[in-house]
Amino acid sequence: MRTILVVTALLSGTAFASAALAQGTQAKSQDAALCADVAPDKAIKGCTAIIDAGSAKGMSLYDAHFNRGLAWSQKNDHVKAIADYDAAVKLRPKDAALLQSRCWSRAVLGRLSQALQDCNASLALNPKDPDTLEIRGFTYRKMRNFARSLADYDAALELRPDAASTLFGRGVTKQDMGIYEQGTADIKAARQMDGQVDARYIQVGVHR
Repeated sequence: MRTILVVTALLSGTAFASAALAQGTQAKSQDAALCADVAPDKAIKGCTAIIDAGSAKGMSLYDAHFNRGLAWSQKNDHVKAIADYDAAVKLRPKDAALLQSRCWSRAVLGRLSQALQDCNASLALNPKDPDTLEIRGFTYRKMRNFARSLADYDAALELRPDAASTLFGRGVTKQDMGIYEQGTADIKAARQMDGQVDARYIQVGVHR
């Protein structure tokens, strides 16, 4: 699976690193190898060379735009990430992982209606993806639709109970709903699983 952010890939600390950036491609050129690198600056350099050239052996323009979008997202430049995701969507409009990634970047930027459309479209293609459920839960929370946010976090945790970022997000939503003790317990458990979970949520404007 390619993706972040989000959240589990984005917020889990592996940031798209758990998402092999060039899944399914055999990089046979220097630019393609760079574009597939998990280090964002290298990926941006390689992918940009491919995009500017219009092609590369072993790497499609779709892969180049998607990978560069993921790299921009790792650098928290979600405006540039979305521009690349938009280009990739034109080439492959029904890719669940791509739609999930654009949902995350749109949600972080507060483009919540568009984010929700992307997450819904991604889940229509892959209904049991815990990352997308988590990202949609994050989106619903920003929309202050706490009941739906909680439902998505619960569904994601049923599929992947040991995800610290999901547990933390559910705890925040529970606190927002006034279910304070349960929320605090979730956040405490998430911190025990992952000591960096707070820092990653702070990057996207969530403080507890």
